Amino acid sequence: MHIDRFKQGWPAWVELMTSDDAAAFDFYRNLFGWRDVATAMPDGATYHTAHLDDDAIAGIGVQKADEAARGVPPHWNIYLAVDDAEAAAAKVAAAGGQVIVPTMDVMGLGRMAIIADPTGGVVGLWQGQLMPGFAR
Repeated sequence: MHIDRFKQGWPAWVELMTSDDAAAFDFYRNLFGWRDVATAMPDGATYHTAHLDDDAIAGIGVQKADEAARGVPPHWNIYLAVDDAEAAAAKVAAAGGQVIVPTMDVMGLGRMAIIADPTGGVVGLWQGQLMPGFAR
């Protein structure tokens, strides 16, 4: 099933942020047969979009240096679809959560924020634009 429109609250994207993006992608390529579509990022890093057939299904990127310095291990992020990332992030504090990464544009593909719920569970918010989310 190809997904073109994500309803608010639906899982929309997953990505691995890791210390060695190439080694991680090789692992998943060998495990699942993923095809790599690599994109140069403005900071000089590479973001790998995993494809099955022609469908984008996940991303793999290099973990930010400040996260690694704080001892945050490589991790998978899940992004939940929102109709308006700014409006959703604005509700987080009143609901008892915390905005960890404020709403920002992602290269015209969409808008994102990273939040934590009151228990510390971290999740991303994704307002798809050119890239609504994974295709399967």
